[in-house]
Order: sequence, then structure tokens, then C-alpha cells
Amino acid sequence: MADERFTTDRDVLIAHTKKILHSNVKVPYIAEQIDMNIKQLYSYRNGHKDIEKAQIGTLLKFEKLYQKIKHQL
Repeated sequence: MADERFTTDRDVLIAHTKKILHSNVKVPYIAEQIDMNIKQLYSYRNGHKDIEKAQIGTLLKFEKLYQKIKHQL
């Protein structure tokens, strides 16, 4: 199915990830959904870690969540 395919365009992935990080979605929920450490997520959210330097696997985890909740953002 086409809606199950995710983009691999790094710029789009970063934009979608930033949209999640700057939203009102709670970090514990994000962490649970993408199987990531809460402290790491807070580091991305507060800018301590640069999301633009994240590995593609990390960005793809965020993209999967973005596709799931984009109508709520």
C-alpha cells in the first residue's frame, strides 16, 4: 500500500521530526512509540542534540510516528 511507504528524503524526514519535537506530543508517548530513550528525546527537543545530525534510522522511526499522528499535529 502506498500509504505505508515512507520518504527517504532526509530534508523531509528532518522537517517531520522537528514537527513532532516542537509539538505538544508528550515525550514519554513519543519514546514508547519509537522505542527511544526519554533522555535522548529531551536532548533533541531542547536542542542539546542536533536532529539534523541524527542517523537515518532515527529519522525513519520519527517518520513512522509522524505518519501515524500527522492529523493531530
